[in-house]
Amino acid sequence: IFNLGGAAALEGVLYVAPLSAEWHGKRGPLWVGAAELRELADEDGSTYIVIDSAVPACGATDPLKPEAASQYTAALELIGRPALSLAHVTKADDLRYPFGSVFWHNLARMTWSMAREGDGALLMNRKANNYGRLGRYIVALTWFDGRLGEVSERPYMVVLADRIADALADGPLTVAGIVDRLNEDGEGEPIKADSIRHALRRGARDKPPRFEEQSGDRWAVAS
Repeated sequence: IFNLGGAAALEGVLYVAPLSAEWHGKRGPLWVGAAELRELADEDGSTYIVIDSAVPACGATDPLKPEAASQYTAALELIGRPALSLAHVTKADDLRYPFGSVFWHNLARMTWSMAREGDGALLMNRKANNYGRLGRYIVALTWFDGRLGEVSERPYMVVLADRIADALADGPLTVAGIVDRLNEDGEGEPIKADSIRHALRRGARDKPPRFEEQSGDRWAVAS
């Protein structure tokens, strides 16, 4: 919370911890104290809430049970502010649903996943109710003296094309060879062959860096 927008933005952030010893309201899951949290938001003039994270906000209720997601959603409706809820996934290789539960995904208006990708993170829009999905982005994080300083993002395909060009710097490779080269560090979500093919076709048209297919199903950076 202390990195949201820098020190100046903290003046506009009201931080509450309903499970801490300092909290004197109703204790328990979010839906137990939702009315008090709404009153607090009204008094403060809060326009947006961030919940970090969903498991503590469920109290002793198992977040994998359908009723946890439905009661959580009802509590957000009562609080009456747009909300960002942070939650974990059960497996590093399955980023589709929080806690592996489709109920959390279905009741949310929008869901995103974030996983480590090289020195940054892969941010992917998984669901958007009111418009088309927003795609994938590579998020770069810059740290200053141990604290988050800057956050920037670029479309995933643009970054992937740059990485493919680096992989081809030593000579042409097949799609399988490019996949192996990009995944050899074993970090982040594995890059799939379909993503490589899409980036190559995109670059073979009019998007730099340009790629060209050579004999033997090998690809190279276009001269």
